Amino acid sequence: MKRFLILILALLTGSAIAVADTLTLWKCIRDAETYYPLVKDKENFIAAGELKLRNLNASWLPRVDFNGQATWQSDVIEFNLQLPYGKVNMPNVPHENIKATIDINQTFYDGGTTRTAKKVEQEAIKTDLQQLSIDMEKIKEQVMRAYFALLILQENERLVQSLIEDLNRKMTTVEQGIKNGILVPADKDVLTVEILKAGQRLFEIKNDKQQYVELIQQLTNQQIKPATSFQVPVIPYDDQTAIARPEYELFSLQTGKLHQTIKLKSTQRMPRLYGFAQFGYGKPGLNYMNDSYDSFVIVGAGLKWNLWDWNTVNREKQLITIQQRMIETRREVFDKQLNTQLINARSAISRYSESVATYQKIVVLRESITRSCSARFENGTMTSTDYLSEVNAETQQRINLETYKLLLLQAQADYMQLKGQLKPLQ
Repeated sequence: MKRFLILILALLTGSAIAVADTLTLWKCIRDAETYYPLVKDKENFIAAGELKLRNLNASWLPRVDFNGQATWQSDVIEFNLQLPYGKVNMPNVPHENIKATIDINQTFYDGGTTRTAKKVEQEAIKTDLQQLSIDMEKIKEQVMRAYFALLILQENERLVQSLIEDLNRKMTTVEQGIKNGILVPADKDVLTVEILKAGQRLFEIKNDKQQYVELIQQLTNQQIKPATSFQVPVIPYDDQTAIARPEYELFSLQTGKLHQTIKLKSTQRMPRLYGFAQFGYGKPGLNYMNDSYDSFVIVGAGLKWNLWDWNTVNREKQLITIQQRMIETRREVFDKQLNTQLINARSAISRYSESVATYQKIVVLRESITRSCSARFENGTMTSTDYLSEVNAETQQRINLETYKLLLLQAQADYMQLKGQLKPLQ
């Protein structure tokens, strides 16, 4: 009973380890979207946008400035009044003027400039975040290419490893055949050479596989254990699904931002109403006849209206309209490029589907040929060289079949990625 419990515990532990060491395409993509350094810019864009919006809101707060000034002028007003009853002595206006003031300005109406500028900034934040999403899609594509390359190498590794195991089992049969006089020692040497060649091939596959493992580690910022198995994904392929590329949202946001910018330009021709107050101390004060330091206060309101700007604002609005047309042109170019890529992707899917069907038939025939040759080789009616040639041919066709299966899966994933609809099954 104790042995039985230990065996069950070992099986459960082994299952847990197997699950822990299995990696999926979707986890790699999630890790890249979470940990790739470029993701940090999302918080940076939001923080920068919030600071800009706070600065725009601050434009409605009073502006307080401290000013100081000291001047001397060569001439001043003189009062030489000659009255009938005699000359009147008037104080002289001082040649020097010294003052320090605190100036307060408050905007009451800005023609909608601040409100529209905030809308422009909000559109700019959305545009930056959408561009970041597009940049992350490129990282996602890199992860996909590396992952499918790993799957192909993993399958090649499995098939070559299986070949080596089959050849090692065949070595026992060859040694028995040599003892019985059916085979010659040279047959064993030929088989040994083939095992060594397969071992070298396996080493090269593992070396190539490690390079892609390191690439995925760089893209996902996660460590991958040496014994990790890469799971073949299930791709939700649908040829009729609608296109949902993030670039289209970016084009819309860019157009919306320029639309708000045109409105912002229009506010430059609107009147501005503001109030002001000045608290000062100087020599003289507001009374120039008093040649001594004195405090003073000035309050008032002002109106500013640019009645004529030589058509500058209209030209700026025309420039923005041209930029909107350029965005529409880029959208049309993107449409054509995307349609071309979708045509190529559908062609690749059709081509790989046909290849898979063909190689499935070839593998069935090759298995039958290899079984027949194996019996002839063991009976001494076929040379080891000819037999191994057939074994290698079958292995290569198996590799071709599994490779094209994965290439078909990758083509389907590329197609859904091009449509912006690549996501795991729910």
